[in-house]
Amino acid sequence: MESQTKSLKGHKLAAIATTAAMCYVVWILLTWSTDPKELITGAVVAIVVGCFTGRMLVKNDAFYFFNPVHFFVLIYYWVVVLFSEIVKANWDVAKRVFKRDMGVNPGVIRVPTERNTYYGLAFLANAITLTPGTISMATAESVGADGKEEVWIYIHWLDVKTTDREAAGEMIKGRLEKWIRRI
Repeated sequence: MESQTKSLKGHKLAAIATTAAMCYVVWILLTWSTDPKELITGAVVAIVVGCFTGRMLVKNDAFYFFNPVHFFVLIYYWVVVLFSEIVKANWDVAKRVFKRDMGVNPGVIRVPTERNTYYGLAFLANAITLTPGTISMATAESVGADGKEEVWIYIHWLDVKTTDREAAGEMIKGRLEKWIRRI
């Protein structure tokens, strides 16, 4: 019992430290300053955020992203995959704005997804919302006729090209879901 309590305390501390470290890195990247006041303020804010949210954000492996392979896969996803999907979607929306005859066909479609974790589902829904022309509205879980759990994302789509859920899912999710499963 005592070793389990020590392990739980160690996990809480690791979760707080990991969250604080990630927040501090984001702080430095956002401020882009080496002023000691900025660095100290960032450290204090990161520690406070880590104390309040660390145990909620980190459930399993606290040092998962400190593995260089996992970290670089995440950076590759942000810089290459997500950025390219956002640029493609922006280009499509910009064409629709400037060409009056292109029109839109708005609608809501239920798209199937392969969820590994709740974080992965939230990550995918947020990535879909970041791409212009789509907004993730809700998620739903159900049990199919074969007894398997099915997870759906309801998406408002600016131009519904197909009502086939599988095809629409491939068009909307693109490479995003594959890369999020890797992360």
